[in-house]
Amino acid sequence: MGKIVLYIATSIDGRIADANGGVEFLDGFGSAAEDYGYSQFIKTIGTVVMGSATYEKLLSFSYWYEGMDHVIFSTRELHVPEGRSIRQLSGDPRELAAELRNRDKDAWLVGGAALLSSFLEHKLVDTMIITVVPRYLGSGISLWQDGNPGQSKWTLTDCKKWDDGVVQLQYAFQG
Repeated sequence: MGKIVLYIATSIDGRIADANGGVEFLDGFGSAAEDYGYSQFIKTIGTVVMGSATYEKLLSFSYWYEGMDHVIFSTRELHVPEGRSIRQLSGDPRELAAELRNRDKDAWLVGGAALLSSFLEHKLVDTMIITVVPRYLGSGISLWQDGNPGQSKWTLTDCKKWDDGVVQLQYAFQG
């Protein structure tokens, strides 16, 4: 049974990108020698789920999650590069979540805040893995959308730290 997993990096003030959507604050973190568990994590993923802004940022990197299904939530028509395939959805994520949980591999909720809020509102996130890098941005795109999608309870299941100041917190949904 597949799980829905938020796996994301933030600054210490909870920003996933700067005000222009840039992620340069992550430069200097992660390498072939140290990927903070990413290479093991990605082996468990069969589907990536993201919002349109995250999808467009991914395209700007000329990167693609090969061998995975791509589900993009957007209310507008998106450009799909030749040779690529996406499934575009909008609205309530509950039907998708039920489908994803019946798969053998997990689904990666890549971002952003509005999509995460929608999944949290319906209690659809099973695990959160939040990697915090020692950078303070002061402004930018927050991981957490303003407003309250409803309270939920989480249990810390793992915590790792590295010499470069990176901390990774893993939480399991409790209700």
